Amino acid sequence: MDLYRRDFTINTLALSINPGDFGHLIDFFGGQRDIKEKTIRVLHNLSFVEDPTRIMRAIRFEQRFGFRIGKQTANLMRGAVKMGLVHKLGGKRFFHEIQLILMEENPLPALQRMAEYGVLSVLSSNLQIDSKRRDLFISIGNVISWYRLSFLDEPLETWRVYALGLFCDLPRDDLDSIWERLDFPPTQSRRMLWTFRRVDKLLRGFFQLPDHRPSDIYRALQEFNPEEILFIMAKAPGEKVRRAISHYLHRYRNVRTELRGRDLKAMGVPPGPIYRTLLDQLLDAQLNGEVKSRQEELALLFKSHPELFKEEKDAAQRGAMGSS
Repeated sequence: MDLYRRDFTINTLALSINPGDFGHLIDFFGGQRDIKEKTIRVLHNLSFVEDPTRIMRAIRFEQRFGFRIGKQTANLMRGAVKMGLVHKLGGKRFFHEIQLILMEENPLPALQRMAEYGVLSVLSSNLQIDSKRRDLFISIGNVISWYRLSFLDEPLETWRVYALGLFCDLPRDDLDSIWERLDFPPTQSRRMLWTFRRVDKLLRGFFQLPDHRPSDIYRALQEFNPEEILFIMAKAPGEKVRRAISHYLHRYRNVRTELRGRDLKAMGVPPGPIYRTLLDQLLDAQLNGEVKSRQEELALLFKSHPELFKEEKDAAQRGAMGSS
């Protein structure tokens, strides 16, 4: 009775733990045969009525293991979608199954199958796995592989990169409807919408300019998390943009100034917004190779803001004269 409640025959195998026949394989539903034949098959005709999420699990297992969905099971899946059973799924359960697919090593084949079975159109008729989106997913897979090789110790939620690829370029009304349907937390949906707007602005504006200083690239990308940056990299139209993003990840994002806020305070600068202005100036200079040491940072501040550092500059000069 317990095994009868399983999703597919391949998940119904059991081993006896009774002393008399310990280790004996129990196979009531032909699961061993279906594993050998690489077939995904439900146990009974009401399987998808009981749990429509099994439609997405069937697709996920099929693609992960290189199996095929049995003919009768495929017909039952199509019938369940036409009956609107996927529509009745709770948002969190629906999203969880999509998330699991996006967590696969290569989610594209599973998403294509979801489109074939009409599951994606439940979210939006505009959500298609066309050639443009396929190319984007291939590009996302490539940049994820590059990132993993380049930054072995850094965590990465790859499903978030693929989620951006899945929902990008859809009309705003569709996005609102999808996020409401999937019961997205408002913070996540707002962040995703912000990302789409910012990425579009960057790719159509900033990265179209002929030249960029390291500080310009840093300022353009510092607001994004790694998953969003990889999405930008995947959408980038040319090698020049991808190279600039690569430089940001490898060289720029971890650059820090020698001077800190506590140093400015010790030098008599009153706390306030001026701290951010001064530290940003120093960081830009570091990124652009204009200063390379604490002394050079001090010299830059003395030169560009003499009204703030007159006493410090005089003291430094007196100290230099005394030591000579």
